[in-house]
Amino acid sequence: MVISKSFLILLVLVLLVSGCTSNDGPPGPQSPIPIQEMSIEEVFQQMDQSNSKINKYDMDMSLTYDMARFFPDENVTSKTQISSTGYYDRVKKESYTKGTIIDGDDGTEVITEIEINGDYRTEKRNGEIVKTTKLEEGAWEEEIQFPVGSLDPYYIPMGEDFERSNDETVDGIDCYVMIMRQDVQKSIESALAPEDQNANQNLEIPEGTGEVYVKIWLDKTDFHIVKSKSFLNITTEMFSWLIDGEVLISHVS
Repeated sequence: MVISKSFLILLVLVLLVSGCTSNDGPPGPQSPIPIQEMSIEEVFQQMDQSNSKINKYDMDMSLTYDMARFFPDENVTSKTQISSTGYYDRVKKESYTKGTIIDGDDGTEVITEIEINGDYRTEKRNGEIVKTTKLEEGAWEEEIQFPVGSLDPYYIPMGEDFERSNDETVDGIDCYVMIMRQDVQKSIESALAPEDQNANQNLEIPEGTGEVYVKIWLDKTDFHIVKSKSFLNITTEMFSWLIDGEVLISHVS
């Protein structure tokens, strides 16, 4: 049983789409946008419009990833801690992210760096360049606008459970709070889906229990993302899986 790498990437990228922001926009009070009479689609549209206007921000991320596989004779566990910092500048077409991945079993650390400068993307591992690629036309806009401009990477379809929680204040910003839940069984099926469409389609999908959700805090005045939490906790007879992370986005302009 192999968990799809693309699914893991989507779940990690969910942490890059949102965070805690400090509003560097024009001073002065602004009136809240009334959310009570808005549909889900209208809320998402307003959020996309607001976050797509952000040109520059700093990012700090933390992530816990625990995985256990259950075999007749033994259980195999893996624990990983990931932290990263970086910045994005759409105007200058620059971005830089530096992260530390710590293996919870032996304490091994790997330093990863991803830098985008103009049309080129460079990846480093422990200071050594492992890959340099030229971006395709339009890739920069997708790369940079994606972290704050779209809900697609949340991997939680709009048709799934969506609820509004109690309003909260984050760093002095009044926020609407939204929770989007994904069906646990659908998450398991997505995780175990073969990357190769020609692979064995008769893979047995175990039933599981747990919880999968994304919680976001939206600034009441313009719906830009102020904070987010991504959470996945699943247990089946074959494996258990935990992903728990948050992102802090600051110096927004």
